[in-house]
Amino acid sequence: MRKKYEDDPLYTPGRSFEETKRLQQQANLFEPSTRKLFEVAGIKAGMKVLDVGSGAGDVAMLAAKLVGPTGRVVGVDKNPAILKIARQRAAGLKNVTFLEGDIRDIALESDFDAAVGRFALVYIADQAAALQTIARHLGPEGILAFQELDLSLSESVSANENIASLCRQFFLWALEAYSHAGSPTQMSVQLPKAFRRAGLPLPQLGLDAIAGAGEQWEEGYDLVAETLRSLLPIIVQFGITTEKEADVETYAERLRAEAVSQHKLVVGPMMISAWTRKT
Repeated sequence: MRKKYEDDPLYTPGRSFEETKRLQQQANLFEPSTRKLFEVAGIKAGMKVLDVGSGAGDVAMLAAKLVGPTGRVVGVDKNPAILKIARQRAAGLKNVTFLEGDIRDIALESDFDAAVGRFALVYIADQAAALQTIARHLGPEGILAFQELDLSLSESVSANENIASLCRQFFLWALEAYSHAGSPTQMSVQLPKAFRRAGLPLPQLGLDAIAGAGEQWEEGYDLVAETLRSLLPIIVQFGITTEKEADVETYAERLRAEAVSQHKLVVGPMMISAWTRKT
């Protein structure tokens, strides 16, 4: 008997306490971009929002700020361990709840005003089918707003001579790791096709990334290093590099030193935001 959804890509960064901390660190840097997407898409006070792939709860808590005390956010994730952390972090918010399950078959109401997610669809094999199912939980004119990474775009941007070489090396390793794991490395640029295959209107799109340089961007350097730490087991497993060569313990400091001494830029993953309304 085939295991349900066995074709889904691996969650490439793995599941660990350190990865959960990294997700929270990532959320701090990505919040302005995600907030902009939600505001442009029309998420506002009083709405009922479905958060797909909630993880540690950061996107759900951001949505909760936008919908306010008269709104409601329901987060869904299939990892019970990380949901425990999400519930602890959102304990003071009366308008947020989390449910364990797969968004493709969990029983939910069908009156949500919006469905949102960040880096959620990339870990689903058939994004169009998932979007179609998600849309069924929305009421008339319901909003779908998703933000997905694209490592192929990240690799292209990091190839610029003004980007720090250690940043470029990170993306090369990450791209190969995601490819070996079966994750679509061009996920975000394929979003319009996925929306249309789901029977939804073509989405409006935006391209964004975090970037920094200089002494004071320690959060960014640390995020690159911690992402490498999370990816390292699978990078080593596939023979992409060794723990010694990666030297993750000094990666943030070496990246910072290169950016500062050589006046180089460090960039995070390219992200495409896509939103539309159900017709």
